[in-house]
Amino acid sequence: MSVATQELGFIDITGEHPGPDGKMQVDTSFTRTKVAIKEHSDIPPGNCTAEGLLAGTCGSEEGYYLAQLPIYNGSTRFMHDLGNSQVQDEFLERTIAFGYTSDPKNREAVRDVMVHTPFHEGVVRIHELNPDTNREQIPIVEYVPGRLSDGRFGLKQTFVYTNFQEGFEEGAMAVLDPALVCDDHTRADTPENEASIRATGWTVQCTRDEEFHGHKHEKKGTRGHTQAIGTATEGKMPISLRSMTPVSRAVLDYCKSDPTIPGQYEVMGCIAHAHGWALAREYQPDVVVFEGDGFNTLNMVGWYQVYAPNAKIVVVGKTPPKLKSIQQINPNQILTVTTDGHDYSGLDDALRQVSQTGKADIIIPTIALPESQVASRVKEGGDIIWWAAAVSEHATRENKRKPYTNHYPYGGAPAAEMTADAVFSWLVQNNPEALEQFTSFPGATYVDMGPEAADIVKEWFNNGAKYVDKIDNISKKPFIRMGSFKSSTTIPTAINGDRNRYI
Repeated sequence: MSVATQELGFIDITGEHPGPDGKMQVDTSFTRTKVAIKEHSDIPPGNCTAEGLLAGTCGSEEGYYLAQLPIYNGSTRFMHDLGNSQVQDEFLERTIAFGYTSDPKNREAVRDVMVHTPFHEGVVRIHELNPDTNREQIPIVEYVPGRLSDGRFGLKQTFVYTNFQEGFEEGAMAVLDPALVCDDHTRADTPENEASIRATGWTVQCTRDEEFHGHKHEKKGTRGHTQAIGTATEGKMPISLRSMTPVSRAVLDYCKSDPTIPGQYEVMGCIAHAHGWALAREYQPDVVVFEGDGFNTLNMVGWYQVYAPNAKIVVVGKTPPKLKSIQQINPNQILTVTTDGHDYSGLDDALRQVSQTGKADIIIPTIALPESQVASRVKEGGDIIWWAAAVSEHATRENKRKPYTNHYPYGGAPAAEMTADAVFSWLVQNNPEALEQFTSFPGATYVDMGPEAADIVKEWFNNGAKYVDKIDNISKKPFIRMGSFKSSTTIPTAINGDRNRYI
């Protein structure tokens, strides 16, 4: 058996403690450990080895690591899972089977990485590849750019067959999906899933229960949640192809060595999931409002260039440089409004410019806001998509009938990253100007994997999943650069938007 020793460097969530205000805070460090992995022909079928390139933070992590829950006697899910060795063992067995050696010392090293490293957004570069071509092809839902039933351009529901082993290339980039979802809940031809697709546009999510809808299935393993190795891990690792999405050749050719855009596939997949109810019935809004000016809104505006290209968009936020960048995606379609967080009269003025009723068809708050403030600006029969994780995660499904519909998406749908790839592939080929803002957006900060990255992650967590750059005082989403994407190699050209030096 061919075995190699690899050194992994990872953001280590070493523990938690109450802060001055009584709320939980995380402790972090940068940790290195050595693991043994199988190589080349010894890699089990259905797996690959890959090196981490980019990891992104997500506000939903705050709920896992810091929310104190009565069900755990005031502890957090992270601390509860950290002490649950029996459940860890179940997920560890699957992780080891991807291609780690199973000697006791190596098992403990792999477990240490698995249960301590955070985040589920990430991009890797594939090294050795061993697809399992004997896996069954199953039908899944994918929305692709095209003509809808009435001739409008948008995202059309399709059903494609895949065994999740195709489209990968050695040396190419792939996206780490947030979880390994079982085939039963991914496939689009079971009675339960067919009903779900008609109602929500997507198949039902996999649960961790032993049985669901009358059939047994393997448990999902969410990255960064003590169930699977988080994306904030640098080095070469064995990874299941079933928990990855290949990046299309069109996007690879456009990006060259820059994983910034593939790093948004998970977010774009979540956006696809959030709009499933609209995609299923080919609904396109005329007027949309995004409240918040962060990277999530940048992705949303990019999504709308394909999903509803004729919609008028209003973006309201506090940071003029971020608003300017978002507007550049489509200046003819997008109005921006600067607010101090209290005065929203500018939003009302903008709505009167683009809407006969002065109200929006869809409002998407990407920041936590009171419903009363949002609801006053959505039309009767309209929709609110609560994107902010702090809202969706803790939402209660109201029984009271309202003149609008609340949607609480939380996490992506099975295989939604394939729809994300279809969206980005179309933009690359038909509207590359819209993507230029993704590599120069002032609402992002990039840091090399190491002690500084651990400090920024700690600050981000302990500041309510928010990081404010001390130089320009702008709130930014932290990204962690790893391996061949560290700043000493390629990253400065990506951040400056100068793509010529990649060619």
